Amino acid sequence: MVNSLMGILAGAGFRARIGSVARSSDLVAIIEAAYAPAPDTPSWLRGVLEAFHASYLPEGCYGYTFQWDGDALDASGDVLVGLPDRYGDYVRAMMAVDDPDFIATMYACPPCATLSSLTASAGGRALFPEAPGAGALDDAMRREQIADQLGLRAEDGSGAGVLIGAPLSVVTRLDRAERDVLMRVLAHVAAGHRLHRRASHDRAEEPEAVLRPDGGVEHIEGVAAESRELLRDATVRRTRARGALRDEDPTRAVELWRALVDGRWSLVDHFDHGGRRYVVARRNSVHAAGPARLTPRQREIASLVALGHSNKLIAYELGLSESTVSSSLVTIRRKLGVSSRVALVRAIRERE
Repeated sequence: MVNSLMGILAGAGFRARIGSVARSSDLVAIIEAAYAPAPDTPSWLRGVLEAFHASYLPEGCYGYTFQWDGDALDASGDVLVGLPDRYGDYVRAMMAVDDPDFIATMYACPPCATLSSLTASAGGRALFPEAPGAGALDDAMRREQIADQLGLRAEDGSGAGVLIGAPLSVVTRLDRAERDVLMRVLAHVAAGHRLHRRASHDRAEEPEAVLRPDGGVEHIEGVAAESRELLRDATVRRTRARGALRDEDPTRAVELWRALVDGRWSLVDHFDHGGRRYVVARRNSVHAAGPARLTPRQREIASLVALGHSNKLIAYELGLSESTVSSSLVTIRRKLGVSSRVALVRAIRERE
């Protein structure tokens, strides 16, 4: 049975049903969880997974954080939500595999896909032939009577990221519209993970702007006038996304709340001692990889291109216009002497 999730999720309430369970899918709640404060990484990840479970993955999900340098993988902090404890054995087995081919194949897969779709795109061939531990997935799926697996990967080019998986009771294919909205949600998970890592390493800087939810400025310094307008506009859009729109049109709500503002700031909640809520802008730029001849902004864009992200998604991740991303890529290709996107990705990866 092939099940199109977008057909199930269609409608004013963006209804999510995976298997036989129907729930209202509050995608904004997942984004909010990505920016919620937490005492440590497992606690932060649990909050994100609980939001996924409550609004989108009713059959349960698991996740862990990783650092991958293109060869070695360091995975840690596995968390299960809504799944039996025994499922953790499979998750930890996957995390412990150190076969380079297995790791390279797994982390080169599309960041938002189901196992069945990956197998189909490979012509029905095994994705991880003969790799140590590759049979763990098949064994776990048979034992738990799982028909399919959803895999989501949030990363930003630094090699650090979050992997989220979910067992599905039916074979599932995601259409383009659903992949697009999930990729946007994952952009926030990546941004929240980056922000959390900085805070946990005592590198959190003082906010450069403090605004009210209506976009009014309480404090701002060292920010150009044009960027001030961008911060105000983004704050208003964020507030609108968290209002009635989150139920009326969740896809539109996610579209309004971009992952960064002007490629520099994440907007997060702050409550004063009186309980009043403010929005603070914290520096949270993406990893800038690539040749030194590129500007920092061009390297940021290049690092996301190297992940296979589209111009539209990169614009969303950085809070830029799509035309800015497109024109920057023209300049980047010219500077690196390449004529195609494939050649550009190769050049970026070879010169990191």
